[in-house]
Amino acid sequence: MNPMIDAVKELSFSQKTKTTSQKKLGLPTFVYFVGRNSKLPQSVLKGLPKTSLEKIKNKAPIEFVTTSRSHLCFIHSQIVESPQHYGVFAPSPYAMARDLMGACYRQMVSHPTSSVRVEYWGELEDEFKGLVVGLEMAQYTFKNLWPKIKTNSLKVNFKSKFKNQKQIMADSIQLAEGINFARLLVDLPANILNPKSYASLLQDLFAKKAKTKVSVWDSERIKKEKMGLHYGVGQGAVEKS
Repeated sequence: MNPMIDAVKELSFSQKTKTTSQKKLGLPTFVYFVGRNSKLPQSVLKGLPKTSLEKIKNKAPIEFVTTSRSHLCFIHSQIVESPQHYGVFAPSPYAMARDLMGACYRQMVSHPTSSVRVEYWGELEDEFKGLVVGLEMAQYTFKNLWPKIKTNSLKVNFKSKFKNQKQIMADSIQLAEGINFARLLVDLPANILNPKSYASLLQDLFAKKAKTKVSVWDSERIKKEKMGLHYGVGQGAVEKS
């Protein structure tokens, strides 16, 4: 077994329900993500404390509320104008949704949670894609993946008005898995991720992918291709190219 392959397989969380020997504890969590220029139904706000209602009314980016029955996270995505560089660095709907959902998740995990339901109230596919990617990325923690993988038992359900929600989510999760895979490779120390183990990882990862072929170049092939600088660096390493 390749432990790095096991770690890679654990990089996706949102659409999976995983069981553990531990009994599920905590309250269900409901996340209400209000998109740009959109409104939240008043029925959702019934029974909330006045202080929280005021913050939600003023479109606070995140308001986390715990009741006797559930945890509630209200997220408002807004347009932020950037006076510098002609506004090109202003966060896009995708980027803002990704970051806000990640911040919401950090509050969510500090409370015992049995399940999560995310409702998107908005019109933009990029925004919905961003919140799915943000949730995936927020759950990545290197110490939980290596060397001992911890099973995640969090179940997440999504709701939106998009007819192609499943496809948007599939694309979003694929993107997030790629990002988290890159983060895992960056986090791995050099005594674990070296030319040999990296080649083995990719060969195992794409072994059953009919449309992907992995070619591994050894030091002789690198020398033949006249990649002198790469070859020279490899000769000075414990694990050569």
